[in-house]
Amino acid sequence: MESHALSRWQQFYLDNSKLGSIPHSACANQAAKIFAESNCQIILDLGCGAGRDSICLANGGVKVIGLDAARSGLALAQKRVTPSQVRLSWVESDSRFLPFPDALFDGVYCFGLLHEFVSQSARSDVRLTMDEINRVLKPSGTAIVATVAGDPQKGLPHVQNFSEEMFDTVIAEFRCVEKKVYDDLGCTGRPDYRVWFGHLAKK
Repeated sequence: MESHALSRWQQFYLDNSKLGSIPHSACANQAAKIFAESNCQIILDLGCGAGRDSICLANGGVKVIGLDAARSGLALAQKRVTPSQVRLSWVESDSRFLPFPDALFDGVYCFGLLHEFVSQSARSDVRLTMDEINRVLKPSGTAIVATVAGDPQKGLPHVQNFSEEMFDTVIAEFRCVEKKVYDDLGCTGRPDYRVWFGHLAKK
């Protein structure tokens, strides 16, 4: 993740140690159903933050690896895991250079990450991340990708809102099974959080 975004989230998780009270997203509920229907047994939660959605995805008994560049977020995620959730693990890494072999995952879930790239290299950073999702996903795998929906001229400097055209460009290397807009709950607890939701498969 870009250094300024990483610093922002690193401090955010340090300042919000009670973040575990925020429920998982509506996207995670839908993703868990899709992954179950696709018989996904090992899932990557890319940009997992404090793990709120990772735990939701793992409730079906599948193995979930949560990855984030913010160490403070991963520390909160580790504290949230109960002894019964033994199939959850955490990795600190950059989404553009994933430390996994090709075709490892049945499913990849990416919520709340792509809109964090806002520097001059944002377009390239998003493409690198999507290329990595494609690389680590099995040929029969399923990807769920979600970004903040809205006017691209608003939200900056911290967040890049995505128009439908921008979202379509991001997911173009995949086959889009379903695309829609969710009224969701952001990690800050705000109810006015609209996101593009893409259910994707390899071409």
